[in-house]
Amino acid sequence: QNAGSTETPLRGLLKSQLQRQFVYGLIFTLSITALWKFGVMEPKKKKYAEFYKNLDVQKDFERMRDVGVFQSVKPGGAVGEGW
Repeated sequence: QNAGSTETPLRGLLKSQLQRQFVYGLIFTLSITALWKFGVMEPKKKKYAEFYKNLDVQKDFERMRDVGVFQSVKPGGAVGEGW
C-alpha cells in the first residue's frame, strides 16, 4: 500500500458489487423473458390460431347435441319439454 493513499481496498466494494449484480440480474431476466415469449407463448398462440381457423362451430354443436350435453335440445334436434 502507498503511504500517501488514504483509500482502503474495501471502500466502494458494496456499491460496485450491487451495480454488477444488478446488471447480471437484468441480463438474466431479459433472457428468460425472451426465451419464455419465443419458446412457449408464440407456439401457443400459433396453436390457438390454427385451432380457431379450423373450428366448425355448427359441427361442434351438432356433435354435442347428439351426445346429449344440452338439456334444452334433445338428440336429433327436438326441443325439450320446457321450451
